[in-house]
Amino acid sequence: MEKEKEKESTPVLSIADWLITIFILIIPFVNLIMLLVWSFWKSTNQNKSNFSKALLLWFLIFSLLLIILFAISGITIFGLMGDSPDFIDNPVY
Repeated sequence: MEKEKEKESTPVLSIADWLITIFILIIPFVNLIMLLVWSFWKSTNQNKSNFSKALLLWFLIFSLLLIILFAISGITIFGLMGDSPDFIDNPVY
């Protein structure tokens, strides 16, 4: 019963609110700080809070995928460097 009242009391964000939100999210580094603030600040609108939590989750997922991609690329490059011929010690003419 309380959740229904809470949902009813949550104000709808206007288009101007969303435009300001998106503008803030475009700014590097500020966007991450504001996502954290909006996600965990109690007085933030519930819609904006859920949106921020979802974006942080996507950011975390893509960051982990990027780390895995860099690790695989690094391992591959170092593996290829070890198998290549050494032209300094054994020059081939």
